[in-house]
Amino acid sequence: MRRVSLRTQLVVLGLVATLIPLGVLLLVVFGVEEDETVDTTSDGEVIDAISESGVSPWIPITAVALAIAATGLVWWWAKRAVDPIERMTELTDDVQAGSLDRRLGLDGASVEIRALGESFDRMLDRLAAASAVERRLIEDASHELRTPLAALAARLEVASRRTDPSDIADDIARCEADVDRLRNTLDALLASTRTRQSELEQVDNDLVPIVQRLVDRQRLVSPSVPITVETPGSVVIGVDGPSVERAVANLVANAVEHGGGSPVSVDVVETDGAVTITVTDRGPGIAPDRLPTIFDRYSGQRHGLGLALVKQVAEAYGDVEIESPIDDGRGCRAVLRLRR
Repeated sequence: MRRVSLRTQLVVLGLVATLIPLGVLLLVVFGVEEDETVDTTSDGEVIDAISESGVSPWIPITAVALAIAATGLVWWWAKRAVDPIERMTELTDDVQAGSLDRRLGLDGASVEIRALGESFDRMLDRLAAASAVERRLIEDASHELRTPLAALAARLEVASRRTDPSDIADDIARCEADVDRLRNTLDALLASTRTRQSELEQVDNDLVPIVQRLVDRQRLVSPSVPITVETPGSVVIGVDGPSVERAVANLVANAVEHGGGSPVSVDVVETDGAVTITVTDRGPGIAPDRLPTIFDRYSGQRHGLGLALVKQVAEAYGDVEIESPIDDGRGCRAVLRLRR
């Protein structure tokens, strides 16, 4: 048998708590307030006794009116107490149907119910963010992997028909280049996804070894490009270390790739309210008409994700700007600021 609803239980409990004291009061009134008139003779003999009730007829009328009012008040109170739970149930059904846009917003509820509603809304915010990350990852993977996969498949098909060993070797080298591009793209996609998932993380990280490590790695990849680093002894700040490392690595790799072989400098400066990481090259710079869209996804820079990832990290922890040219019509300076 289906259990009685919470609203009904609250109504019954409220009526019991209201009507029982009222009933007891009526019993007392009717049982006690009674006047008795006694007629006697001169010798004291009782002739007649008349009992007259001293209870006003308005008392039962008032009691009935109070009972009706109490019933209505209890019903309203029970509905007000149960409504937030019913709204949560409806919202849960919407979430199961795939909708993550609605929120409870129980501003007028009691303290306990409002706290529960706020916790529920925060959970929905995280679910919506995770769903957005998943959708963006699918979109990015579809956009970024389609072209290199198609090129790789075409080259493999051509290579399967080759007979000249030198042509086969050339096709294999091209396929390896396509595989490297796919690997780099996947790394960028995963880093972008990680950044979106960890934007709110505030873990203490020392930026000095992070910057030194990524610069050493870049020196191995590009030994012909001089890269200098200027840092304090230690810079501890609350950020997601891998996300910031990937962002700075993209700035350094971008300066090396587009700096025309010019020296690249990386400077870390600590202030009271922020930590600034500046990456500078002396290359040909960036055309002025490209600066407004330099951080857009799929803008062409480093397969469309490198600088977009930098912007994503900057929005989570601070800001970023790129200045070009910096002097004599040449050079580029990227400044990543991380708030404390």
